[in-house]
Amino acid sequence: MVMIYNYRYPVDEWCLEFPSGHIDENEKPAIAACRELQEETGFTAKNLQMIEWYYPKSARSNRKAYLFTAEAIKGLKTAREKSEFQRVVILPKKEVYQKLLRGEIRHSASLAALAYYQLISRGTNSIHFLR
Repeated sequence: MVMIYNYRYPVDEWCLEFPSGHIDENEKPAIAACRELQEETGFTAKNLQMIEWYYPKSARSNRKAYLFTAEAIKGLKTAREKSEFQRVVILPKKEVYQKLLRGEIRHSASLAALAYYQLISRGTNSIHFLR
């Protein structure tokens, strides 16, 4: 699975997460998913499929978060924002779930992605989400 260690200023920690980001105005979620994957990891998406969507802010907002799965193909450079400090890691699914059980994944959207992914897993290499 393609993941990132993302430095999160508010908690002063490197957090293990799936690549994610925001949808630009008038951008379709699938296009944003491919763009964010490339910007943050340098990978391109092949066989992108939407898994599901959910409300990340519960009842406080009508904003939706979309979960996608894809095969990740290496090939491009990252295009991160200057304020983003990230390290890309490729981990076997088993190791990702071991890290989850050890409490090493605390990012709520990544937890939602893992829950859905476990239900639909069919051998793809990458999962990421957008909000």
